[in-house]
Amino acid sequence: PFWRAQTSTSGHTYVHDTDSCTRPPEKEGQIKLDSDLYVLACLVWRPSAFAELEGLDELDDSDVASFCQSAGGVCGWTCDSVLSPELLEGCTAQSSIEMTRTSLAGREVPGADFVGEVQLKQCVSNVKSEHCETSMESFRQWTCHNCLWDDRTEDDMRRLQSRSINATRRLQGIGGLPAPPGGLGGLFGGGEESSSSSTGGGLGGGLGGLFDETQTDGKTKGPMIYTSLPRFRVSVSGSTAPAGTDVFSQPRVFLLQSSRSKRGMWQKLYKDNYGKRQPPEPVDESGKPIVKKVETNDYYDEEIPPLQDPASKHGMKLAQQNRLEIDPGWCYGRQGPLYLVACAVNSTLYEGSFSRFKPGQQAAPPPFNDRCVAGSGSCAY
Repeated sequence: PFWRAQTSTSGHTYVHDTDSCTRPPEKEGQIKLDSDLYVLACLVWRPSAFAELEGLDELDDSDVASFCQSAGGVCGWTCDSVLSPELLEGCTAQSSIEMTRTSLAGREVPGADFVGEVQLKQCVSNVKSEHCETSMESFRQWTCHNCLWDDRTEDDMRRLQSRSINATRRLQGIGGLPAPPGGLGGLFGGGEESSSSSTGGGLGGGLGGLFDETQTDGKTKGPMIYTSLPRFRVSVSGSTAPAGTDVFSQPRVFLLQSSRSKRGMWQKLYKDNYGKRQPPEPVDESGKPIVKKVETNDYYDEEIPPLQDPASKHGMKLAQQNRLEIDPGWCYGRQGPLYLVACAVNSTLYEGSFSRFKPGQQAAPPPFNDRCVAGSGSCAY
């Protein structure tokens, strides 16, 4: 039989590709990537459960059991770590969270009834717009990257622009004073020679901190670089829509994180809404964005990304694992009467990974059941 491990239902896998950057470190008590880590995918079908989950900043095991029809994930130490994931309770040697229908990370949870299988795999590219080609590396071998986050709002930036322009006008009246590094942008941390990339204090330098933006808690606003998990794909199989009408056409997924010190408690791994702030973006080792922007002028661009519907942001797509697409990439034949047959074969039946197959070569006539595990065809003029 063709794909005998798959059926009309088990062949249905739902996938979700994450954002390029996990949430920035905004508050005390937030879990850091340099410690032990659990990353859990929570799949929900019902809009009512989605709405409640969306309003929670922190969950416990009972919340996960109550809201999540399917759950699973990875655990251990990541970012190319050498530590064994088995040192972490409820974590397997393959860096996956131990799951049963009634337990989570080795803990029995009253009321839990998890179904299906959940897999998390790293995407090769961290660029959101690119297709996610997954890697087979385990969680501890995932390649983390840096993300740039600026917590200043557009109002902050407009105020800085105004103060910068006024200061420049005052400086023009001081004879012999050299121009600030990076031109106008250098006055508030935006110039080429700014050294604000990793400290978050890009506004504190120059002119005695003339352009500091200090919050009420004493912390300085500004750009910072932090370590993020790579973009990854969540795949859920064996989970079907529950009975009733209060269900999504396709499920939604939340990504949660926990650690040994916060065992049994879960925080959201990604931030849904950045409001008037620009979302974080992946950067290279020198702190420059991986996705290059079109340079217009030295002024702050007030346009912020369009808001995305929360339900769509967490949406999953159906990937039918019991379907196969064949794209030969060459012309089928001359115009005229044509029989076209698609023949799916098992690679173990042929030597050299089909290296002896050439476009346009002759093939033995039907029946094809001596070589095709599945076939279909069309004929016409």
